Amino acid sequence: MMNHIRTRFLRFFIAFNLLATVAVRADWTPIESFGEAQAVAVYGDLIVVGGDIGTVSDSNASSYIGGWDGSNWSSRIVSADSPVYLLDRYKDKLIAGGLLTRVGQQSEPFWYIMSWDGINWDSLGDGLLGPPYAVCELDGNLFATGRFTAHGILDAAVPMLHIGVWDGSTWSPLGDGLDSIGYAVTAYNGDLIAGGFFSTAGSTAASNVARWDGSLWHALGDGVDGSVHALAEYSGSLIVGGTFGTAGTGVAANLAVWDGSTWSPFGAGANDSVLALLVVGSDLFVGGRFTQIGGQPIKALARWDGSSWSAVGPDSIDIVRDLDLQDNLLWVAGHLGSAGHLSPALANTSVSVPIAPGCCTGVRGNANSDPEDKVTISDITFLTSFLFGIPAGPAPFCAEEANANGDQDEKTNISDITYLTSYLFGIPAGPAPPSCP
Repeated sequence: MMNHIRTRFLRFFIAFNLLATVAVRADWTPIESFGEAQAVAVYGDLIVVGGDIGTVSDSNASSYIGGWDGSNWSSRIVSADSPVYLLDRYKDKLIAGGLLTRVGQQSEPFWYIMSWDGINWDSLGDGLLGPPYAVCELDGNLFATGRFTAHGILDAAVPMLHIGVWDGSTWSPLGDGLDSIGYAVTAYNGDLIAGGFFSTAGSTAASNVARWDGSLWHALGDGVDGSVHALAEYSGSLIVGGTFGTAGTGVAANLAVWDGSTWSPFGAGANDSVLALLVVGSDLFVGGRFTQIGGQPIKALARWDGSSWSAVGPDSIDIVRDLDLQDNLLWVAGHLGSAGHLSPALANTSVSVPIAPGCCTGVRGNANSDPEDKVTISDITFLTSFLFGIPAGPAPFCAEEANANGDQDEKTNISDITYLTSYLFGIPAGPAPPSCP
């Protein structure tokens, strides 16, 4: 028994230290398309890209959205009728949002936001009255923010100002919403954080960033003095990127840190807009329009490893608008250089994120890593002890397997407990855990 415990501890120690070190290789593969990519998301075996793209490629007449299968643009994703500004995952579906109202030959409009299950496109209820720019999942719900002012269309519209929540069947406002555009949403310390270009959230004065606790809006101190375009939780703090010069009462050039009570600059910041943030292990990837970050001459895409900045992409990158991770490949959407009228919409570079061999096999949900590799009530008990035990129970050996619902943030939280409880005991039963990466 003691040898078994020692072996498990050693495996956890090795996995933890491997995850704490993320290496980057500058092996870039540009993928050309017409126009500029605004969004990228990994969905199944496809890299889905959307944007203000006239046609995806010469050989595929798909417009505004396309799926790259590693060699070619896939015919499985057909044209949208207008630009796509966001792509993300929600449960087992791909979410697309923007000015689009139709994909392919569908006869009825879906109104600015829709989902794809790998075969069919579907609406999210009665849609939105205006384009969304960002979504995130929290506690099984999908939160969206953008330029919309209602859900539903025209005479059937129901007010929902710039932010709302989709529970799987119905849209609902978050209080009185935001008084102007939202550009980013993320989860932080169990609450929802919204960023954009607004001055009030509900009836609360909030300078471009605010927190929703499930019933009320709260300001984050004095906020920031310009628009917020990207949000991410990193090392226990909230990282905020955008186009601003101060955070709280201090100077913060386009990149700032909120620790739950106080604002501080993220080092020397960036000399131009920050538009994308992605956390991979202990690393933070930052994309935008900048040519310097942290006082270093790094253009458009940079990596912070916890102590220093380094360049990731080639100097030909002009703008990075979105980032996503597929196994050990970092996918980048934006304007990545030019070749006449062609603009590479996507590129990738290897990002080594090693884990213990066989860490996540079959399906997710075996949080306690028992040898039978089955999802049972013991996994719910294990996660409950880890998250809420006094003292806290042991950490999961395999973070990917403990992330039972497979959400994008790849973190273990209460949503994983809720997901497993619904799957095991729901009437009707909830969806089965998704496959491991």
